[in-house]
Amino acid sequence: MKERIKKIHSKAISCYRQNRYEEAIQLWRKALEFDPHEVEIMYSLGLVLFELKRYQESIDYLKEVAAYSPDHYKALMVIGTAYIKLRKFELAEEYLKKSLQINPNNTLAYLNLGAIYSIQRKFEQGIEFFEKALELNPQETRALLGLGKIYTLTGNPEKANEYFRRVIELEPDSPLGNYAKKAITTSTRDLADSQNIDQLFAEGFRYFLGSFYHEAIKNYQNYLTYKPRDDLAHYALAESQLRAGQLKKAFVSFRNAILNNPKNVLYYKELAILLDKIGEAQDVIEILNKALKIGNFENDAVVFTLLGKNYLKLGKYEEAIAHLKKAIRFDKNNLHARFELAKAYFKKQNENLAREQIDFIINFPLESPLKKAAQELVTQSAAASYSQA
Repeated sequence: MKERIKKIHSKAISCYRQNRYEEAIQLWRKALEFDPHEVEIMYSLGLVLFELKRYQESIDYLKEVAAYSPDHYKALMVIGTAYIKLRKFELAEEYLKKSLQINPNNTLAYLNLGAIYSIQRKFEQGIEFFEKALELNPQETRALLGLGKIYTLTGNPEKANEYFRRVIELEPDSPLGNYAKKAITTSTRDLADSQNIDQLFAEGFRYFLGSFYHEAIKNYQNYLTYKPRDDLAHYALAESQLRAGQLKKAFVSFRNAILNNPKNVLYYKELAILLDKIGEAQDVIEILNKALKIGNFENDAVVFTLLGKNYLKLGKYEEAIAHLKKAIRFDKNNLHARFELAKAYFKKQNENLAREQIDFIINFPLESPLKKAAQELVTQSAAASYSQA
């Protein structure tokens, strides 16, 4: 690594350790301008973008790492994990298996493959890979918990409870241990006798993890008959309804989560994302402005992108431009915000500024479906200008 790049890399790491993630990202990108093939820099970018849940961007950088360093099993593993987050399970499986070919002692890769097969209901393969993780580390509680979940889903509560109890023995007070305590299955009669209502929530969560969304919905709804003011349960119900395609019902559940805990800004953001698909622009704006008053979203590029997009829908171009500029300030590579900003500038008949955003999107070094959309936007705007002439 060249001395100049080393200095930038060191400064970026310092920013990262202080949770100044966007500054770190910009520094690493600056380092790549001096050497676009520096593997360690690309890997660092991939990791921090993964942590920020910007999974596709993370994948793009890590694929570059794998191209220049084919034996970089860590990059391959993170790519696979990112594809899990994007629910692209076949691609996730491909990259995780490539990682294992290079390093067959990678416990996390076995865990992630076990999780994929659990979600796909390939339970025998899920068991196989969780057991391989346990061969490497017999006290790996995530593998034990994964096996417990599979045996619960396949109707073997006795076997499931064996694994849940081992988790509790190893980590009694950890989040996994607490989950295992709730997950231990009792009989229907025991449930009624003990009023073990929390088990309904735990079962809903297990069904959700297994992609049995309709079953998850039933359990959350049953739980809410006993605890109707549990905001987290309303939120979990909404997420299940979203994945089951019940968008209007999800709207009601998100709203109920907010009514029961109006200080949790996450609920507002998720509701706004849903309303952006099915609701009115004014509703999205009102919800997000409420969230901003509560706090914690002052630097959230997604929030300001949504605000700008929906002000644009209402024809409020100045407000749209102001919010979209703010979104880009927080994330220079926010192509969605730049695309909406280009639309706003075209509406304001400021073609030069619009073209700046279009050029940035088209010349962006990574692939994006917005490149084609940007080119189509230029064509549409040119046609509109011609018809007005």
